[in-house]
Amino acid sequence: MKVYIAAHRRFDLPPGLPSFYSPLQVGAALHEPIGWPGDDTGDTISADNPTYNELTALYWMWKNSTEDIVGLCHYRRYFVTPRGKLRNLVSGAVGDFLTEETIRRLLKNHDWILHNPTFFAQGVGRQFEQTQSAANLAVLRQVVAEQGPAYADAFDRVMQGHTVHLLNMFIAPKPLADRYAAWLFAVLRETERRIRARCPDAPMDRAMGMLGERMPDVWARANGLRTAVSLSVNTERIDRTPW
Repeated sequence: MKVYIAAHRRFDLPPGLPSFYSPLQVGAALHEPIGWPGDDTGDTISADNPTYNELTALYWMWKNSTEDIVGLCHYRRYFVTPRGKLRNLVSGAVGDFLTEETIRRLLKNHDWILHNPTFFAQGVGRQFEQTQSAANLAVLRQVVAEQGPAYADAFDRVMQGHTVHLLNMFIAPKPLADRYAAWLFAVLRETERRIRARCPDAPMDRAMGMLGERMPDVWARANGLRTAVSLSVNTERIDRTPW
């Protein structure tokens, strides 16, 4: 088992973090080494990090990791127990990370583990249109809908809803993570191609990573997955909202 920590700079690992958490430098092909393994080895899209964000780590995991269970989190965000979240809210303490035993137990009755959901009063799709790009979301919807009626319905239900599991954070058995990654990158690559063909000068910074954030819920709904939810803490601030 290995949960990869997407990192673009050197940082101190939180005390008590289990040893199966492993830093992975994202965008390593574009930057100086920071002393940890990078996403620029083997089969890689590391150079696309400005557009795909932490998803270059997911691509690397898909193509190169041989662990039986894999996960992705961020250098400042980690999966924790409810007790860990409560302690963080009360005192700012960071600890009570999900253990290997807890993860394996959760995966006995669930297909994968996602980061706790974020609530948007205006709706998931509307929030993206207001803060990112309505045109890009429309292109993504076209590509997803071409996967079949189940995907079109799942996309629409997620975008019309008010909660979504963001941040591209998850833990899953490697075979399931591979299936998700194969689907996700096929969808995002085609979406990117159509966006660039429509508007070659369109700003693409973080564009595909932000679209990708909304896709775990779509894929899970379309495939009837059983999703377990884990709370998280941010090592740089106290997130006082439930999400």
